[in-house]
Amino acid sequence: DLFRLARKENINWIRIEPESEEIIESIKDNLPKGLKIKKSLVDMQPREILVLDISKSEEEILAGMKQKTRYNIKLSQKRGVSVKVISNFQFPISKQYIDDFIKLVKITAKRDKITSHPDAYYRQMFETIPSDVLKLYIAEFEGKAIAANLVLFFGKTATYMHGASDNEYRNAMAPYLLQWRQIVDAKKAGCDRYDFGGVKTQPHPGPLLIKERENSWAGITKFKTGFAPDVEPIQFPGCYDIILRPAKYNLYRALQKIKRIF
Repeated sequence: DLFRLARKENINWIRIEPESEEIIESIKDNLPKGLKIKKSLVDMQPREILVLDISKSEEEILAGMKQKTRYNIKLSQKRGVSVKVISNFQFPISKQYIDDFIKLVKITAKRDKITSHPDAYYRQMFETIPSDVLKLYIAEFEGKAIAANLVLFFGKTATYMHGASDNEYRNAMAPYLLQWRQIVDAKKAGCDRYDFGGVKTQPHPGPLLIKERENSWAGITKFKTGFAPDVEPIQFPGCYDIILRPAKYNLYRALQKIKRIF
């Protein structure tokens, strides 16, 4: 079983990400004697995700957006932003678009002071995920790629995975037009849900080490909720650690706290 394998491999703790509080309670009730479970200092995935029902008509979806979001979509179209969809990453022509995406990711990471994945991470996605599942959306303005998004189409759900944009063309409102095009394409593909991914509308209930982390999601949350202001995000309990070696786990937590402070 999992605990026996973990001990065999000298694992210090097992990190889990339960779907609900009920599952956490069930795990607590069934842990082997002597083991404890504790809330992680950090969550590996967002605790809230925003999922929009797109089974409605395009007119109904637009009507449900904030007025400013609808305005920005139209403004982007008016200013001449166009959208290209790349889904076959084997042809040489797609290499430039992949390079553009990675370049925009680096620009965004520097601007927003976040850590992006290594280049190889994204390139591996393009190489391994089937072309009917992964699509790259590129917004172009005056012949230049100014924003790009990665979207997964699977089953009845389209999921916005990664996005990036250029600092110099923020007035073109390209990210708004990209999201709308992705929603329209998801409807055409037979999806009835559009997953915007992580947002943060609720205070972090766990051990928040740096208060600024609460504010780091403010911009992206405002952007995403503009498309679905009346939709309640789906909430998850976050990461929990099943502690196998208490001394090493406590040392890890202490070092993490020191790292976050400095």
